[in-house]
Amino acid sequence: MHHNFEDNDYVKFLGALSDLNQPYSCAQWGNTPDDGYSQIVHDTASGIYNMFGNGYVPMTVWIDHNMRVHDAMNSAGSWSISSRINEMLESCGECRIDGSLIEDFSSSNDSYQSYCCEDFGGTYYEFSDSEDNYCEGSDAAWISLCSSCTGTVDTDNDGLADECDDCLNMSGDLNDDMMVDVLDLVGLVNIILNVTQDTSSCMLTDADMNNDDIINIQDVILVINSILRVQIDFDKYQID
Repeated sequence: MHHNFEDNDYVKFLGALSDLNQPYSCAQWGNTPDDGYSQIVHDTASGIYNMFGNGYVPMTVWIDHNMRVHDAMNSAGSWSISSRINEMLESCGECRIDGSLIEDFSSSNDSYQSYCCEDFGGTYYEFSDSEDNYCEGSDAAWISLCSSCTGTVDTDNDGLADECDDCLNMSGDLNDDMMVDVLDLVGLVNIILNVTQDTSSCMLTDADMNNDDIINIQDVILVINSILRVQIDFDKYQID
């Protein structure tokens, strides 16, 4: 169980050491996986257990990144432990609109991340690995705080390191090479002419240069101007 999360620095396992030889010996406790992702806490006075316990042993308590009890269960199996950890990881983040933090008002059946997406106009896609979940079309942005994928460079300032980011969110940069050039122009024209059929949501977002939810000649002109370093104000014109 511990090994399933050893690559995620945001998951820690703590074992309360008390009542030696009832039934586990000190040596058996010592065989608990270590390497930083499992730790034994000296709890001979049962101070930690009494904070959460209900008189039953063994008991498992899940504490989230806000130091709140997510759940508690007696005799939890591996599936129960893993599923609740994944629930906490999925909700470990911040929901923001224009930089403002949106509080978590999700229901018991939804994660904070799902609420952040769907309550603000988006569609939330879920997978067996919660780190693969993503949102399309929401006015809110989800910033993950507990992803096992880490990095030091965030080129587009969206809260995801470049190593973890499938979309660099640079307008006009359809091929995500961090520059707007003739290759992006060709890609944009192919989208308009329906030559490219397998366009990703990231590519469509980058192609919509003026953010009007329509990909047309205006976007082509803006990409050309970006390549030529020319600016144009479409508010001065009416294009049908």
